[in-house]
Amino acid sequence: MLSMLVVGYLFLGGVGAGACVVVSAMALLVPRAELAAIRRANTRSGYVTMARVKQPYRRLIAPCYAAAFATVFLGCLFLLLDLGNPAMALALFRYPTATFISAGSYALAACLAVTLLLGIVWGASGVHVPYRLLRAAEWFAAVVGLFVTAYTGLLLSTLGTVPFWTSAWLPVLFVLSSLSGGCALVLIVACVFNTTGAFRQVLRRLVRCDIVVIVLEAAAAAMLLASAFSHPYDVAAQGAQSLLTGAYAGMFLVGFGACGLVAPLVLELNAARWEGRFIMLIPAIAALVLVGAFLMRYCIVAAGMHPEVWTVL
Repeated sequence: MLSMLVVGYLFLGGVGAGACVVVSAMALLVPRAELAAIRRANTRSGYVTMARVKQPYRRLIAPCYAAAFATVFLGCLFLLLDLGNPAMALALFRYPTATFISAGSYALAACLAVTLLLGIVWGASGVHVPYRLLRAAEWFAAVVGLFVTAYTGLLLSTLGTVPFWTSAWLPVLFVLSSLSGGCALVLIVACVFNTTGAFRQVLRRLVRCDIVVIVLEAAAAAMLLASAFSHPYDVAAQGAQSLLTGAYAGMFLVGFGACGLVAPLVLELNAARWEGRFIMLIPAIAALVLVGAFLMRYCIVAAGMHPEVWTVL
């Protein structure tokens, strides 16, 4: 029913949208005084405060927006390849309906547009933009990114033909996993662009936030399994059982549980406590989180589609 291309979309779209939320929050926390030089441009309605991004922030925020855009775009490409007919995707925009699919399509398009725009604004040198407009765009990016992180889980949960996916905890798990994956993507970008030293304290706070997200993610996964065992249809419990003792137990418990939750949590707690180990642990933390995020989605899709017949298409 769902191919590996869809699993790839669930992973890339979620992580990219999560990164959009994370980097937008970071951008909103940049002090107004740091968005200099600030000048005032005379207009017919009075004065408008203009802002220009300083060089250090361009090296971190702009690449993070670019990475979020590229990841969401690649996820959308996977989805288009799965559809096999681009005209079907265009029809969602030409004939919108009051469904999660239609709303999600517009949210994905908006997420791509705003991340691209903000990436250009934060990355361009010598460009002045209205301060309030910049902040409004960052708030919009955070909100639309958060919606996209929830969209895939909500979409799966509305498929009543798959009882394991009908739990209200599924979109919660997807949102938390996407936010953690977004934190990981931002950490990777910081390493690639060599900004870990300049933004050490910012990244340390990000790691502390991810500790909370991972704990909540583990709780959401546990609640998802518990709701499956209490589901009136036995097939939901069978799906949960396949993740604990069945065909996907290894990938779910070791790949997601140990590598995606426990190991990053232990490393992040160490990174938060010992200053000297922080930068050294960042790549390992990010890699483990992303591997766990992918395997979680793979296993959830597989378990919901009856593990005894689900195959890689």
